[in-house]
Formats: sequence, C-alpha cells, structure tokens
Amino acid sequence: MVADTGIFTQKSEINVLQLSGEFIACIAAILFFTSLSISCRILAIHAITAFLVELTGFILRKHGYTDNQWLFNIFLLFDCGLQLLAAYYFRVKIPYLFFITGFLVFVAVWLYEVINTGVMIFTVKAYIVDSILLMGTYLVVLYYSTINYRGSLTRSPSLWICLSIILYYGCNIPFFSVLNYLVDNKAKDVIKFLFVVLQVLINVRYLFIAIGFYLYFYSRKAVKPGYDVVK
Repeated sequence: MVADTGIFTQKSEINVLQLSGEFIACIAAILFFTSLSISCRILAIHAITAFLVELTGFILRKHGYTDNQWLFNIFLLFDCGLQLLAAYYFRVKIPYLFFITGFLVFVAVWLYEVINTGVMIFTVKAYIVDSILLMGTYLVVLYYSTINYRGSLTRSPSLWICLSIILYYGCNIPFFSVLNYLVDNKAKDVIKFLFVVLQVLINVRYLFIAIGFYLYFYSRKAVKPGYDVVK
C-alpha cells in the first residue's frame, strides 16, 4: 500500500501497475488459502484486504474523489495489526509482549496524528513506526525460519514472504522519514521519482508474497522425509 500523500496526483497507469501485483497476490491468497498455515492465512487476509482498499482508492480517484486519505489511514491499523499477528504465529522467539507493546506504540502515534492533523491527512509518522516494527519483526522471523529450514532456501515460503516485507518497509523508512524535508524544499521531481520506485517495490512485494503462498501450497502437496514445512 502506497497512499497518495496529497503532494501530487498519481497517474492512472501507475495505479494500474500497482494493482496488478496486489491482484496476483489476492488471487494466490484465495486459491491457496486452505493449504496455508495460520500465519500465512493471516497474511492472505492482509493481501486480500490491501487489494480491496487500493482498488477502492483507485476507483474513488477515477471518479474525482481525491480526498481518500481516511481510507488509507484506517487501513494502516489493519496493516500493522495483521502482519504483527502473522509474525507471532510464525512461533519465533519473540516475547508476545513485544507484539502487544509495539502495536500499542503504533496506535498511540496514529491517534496523535489523527487528533492533531485529522484523518484526511496521511499519518506519515505512524507509517514510519509501522514500517520499523514490521521490518524489524520480520528480520527476526527470517533468521529463525531460515536456520530451521531444511532444503533449498529458494523453496522456503517464509524466505519469500519475509523478504517481501523487509525490502518494502525497509525502503519506506528512509523515503517517508525525509518526505517533509523534500516537501519543504519543493523537491517535487525527487518525490515523484521515489514514489515511482515505491510503486515498483510494492509489485515486487506482492509478487514475492504470491510466490510464498504457492510454495507453501506446493510443500503441502509434495512433502519429502527430512523436508521441514515452515509453520
């Protein structure tokens, strides 16, 4: 999900490009849902929800309703909550209090921004907190799932899923951290370029997630002795 921050208007073709990656992940989530683990089912719900939210935002923009930040701000709560919950069910060695505390910190920042600037302005600071939480959490998930996986790592569902989240949110952190500085200095060309890069990354993210869902489905269908399926 990359919200329109209101600094400039997104081009329709860029939105269609973004929707294509999310659509593929959404279809994969639906097709392979019953074969997925609890953690991956939660991520599948997230992928489906993200596509529906982005599609709704796209339709609203096409009909001239550009003030759609409330939609993306509300989705941020699901974005953070669902992906933290999915990470918890990966059963890595992270205390459950970390997930609760992390989410509460995010909600506190989100509420602070909404109260002070309104729900119609994208909550940039909350999104940065969201990105830091998810990138850090899935780095730990990636570490433990990798060292516990027997077989070719390229066939590990958690590898693709974790990389999708780490790469995307890892790139979001520096972009949104300097966004206000770029706006103040009227660097619109730089902002537009970085925004296009994020649009490409979101396609990579959801394509990686679709691959992870497929590999989980495939591993359930062809499990061999000594071959651990990622839980």
